[in-house]
Amino acid sequence: MWESRDMAAGQSQWLLRHTVPLALGSLERDLYGNGLTDPTHYDAVYERELLVQRVDRRAERDHREEYRRIFTMLRQGYGWDEIAAELHDPKPEALKKRFWRWIRQNFPKKPRRKPFHPGRHMP
Repeated sequence: MWESRDMAAGQSQWLLRHTVPLALGSLERDLYGNGLTDPTHYDAVYERELLVQRVDRRAERDHREEYRRIFTMLRQGYGWDEIAAELHDPKPEALKKRFWRWIRQNFPKKPRRKPFHPGRHMP
């Protein structure tokens, strides 16, 4: 009877003795497969999102609706055969080459930065 009254009040000696306190991080890691500290590099995610928006805007500006659809479908995980079928193109390999040629022409590779070594002097 006392135990049920304690539980109704919100505190039980039995619960206090038989529960294991969990850190919030370990609880979230168990529930969602990750901890509170997110290992994702937010700067890389932000840059990738900016690039996606840039490609989409460029295709829109150049009136390349076909390339916008291809880009969207690639991001959704479609293969080249599926993309070609959706766009009614009989040659998936040719479609793939045209798309990547357009990407290379409009978005040249970013020059790689040399790694910074704090012990070395700048030229």
